Amino acid sequence: MKQKDFQTIINKNFNNIPDSLINFSDVNECEFLADKLSFMGYGQNAEGYFKHGNVPNPSQKFHLAEAYFEYKFSKMKDKECFKDCELGRIRCPQLMLWIAEIVQIPESVLKDAYNYIVKAEDELFHKKGIKKGLLGADKYWDTMRQNSNITLSEFKTKLKYTEICKIIKSANNWEEIISNCQKLDFKN
Repeated sequence: MKQKDFQTIINKNFNNIPDSLINFSDVNECEFLADKLSFMGYGQNAEGYFKHGNVPNPSQKFHLAEAYFEYKFSKMKDKECFKDCELGRIRCPQLMLWIAEIVQIPESVLKDAYNYIVKAEDELFHKKGIKKGLLGADKYWDTMRQNSNITLSEFKTKLKYTEICKIIKSANNWEEIISNCQKLDFKN
């Protein structure tokens, strides 16, 4: 699938999601677990999409469709190479979780990944008293690995994120993405 086609699908199918969560007064107003993480301050909380377009407390739809794709396009030297939808280099836990949510992997897997982040951060930043500060995705995973032994690789494995990315990249349409992602075996 071409990046532009995937971006169009996201904007069309998820047009009800605001760019910003700033007007939400309660975490329960967030439709997606990934946006709940952001709303409550879990995961990446600085750099990257937080600096894009002056959008306070951005949603993950905004993160992907506007910030990530636009940033990726601006960094490409040869704009013609920007054809395939390449999501494998994403490191933000909220965005990986959101992509897994929209392709409809089992809710139990999503909740497990969500709780993985929440539990590790609560242990690290609240119980151990380590100051979180402002962390971009790379610093976030470095801090988590050094202090709580959770890793980006393990998080991606929980979600089968690499497989999801391959499905998206090779699919011809949204229905094919959903169908193939629902066939993934999460029992192992």
